[in-house]
Amino acid sequence: MTAWRAIIAGQLVVNVPVVALFYGMSTLLQGLLPAGQVSEWVRLLAAFSLSMAWGIYSSRRWRRWALRKGVSEVELHRLAGLTLLMMPRASTPRAPTAPPRKPKKK
Repeated sequence: MTAWRAIIAGQLVVNVPVVALFYGMSTLLQGLLPAGQVSEWVRLLAAFSLSMAWGIYSSRRWRRWALRKGVSEVELHRLAGLTLLMMPRASTPRAPTAPPRKPKKK
């Protein structure tokens, strides 16, 4: 599988449901909560929380799926950061850190 196919699948599985959850939850809560300034903030916060929870959960599963399908990890991370499928900082593979050096005994 190519990295671009994985990115398209990721957009459909991660970002489309994020947008749909945000607007769907916002609309649903608009009908359930009474009108007012506080209820607007509650509605937006609830919709944002639910959609971001889905985005975090599904993006991790999507990444594992794409790597199992044989997509190059470096290419996947680069394209995922460019297409906002993952946060750009989170999409950069990190080198393992070396353990701290022990001081020499005299």
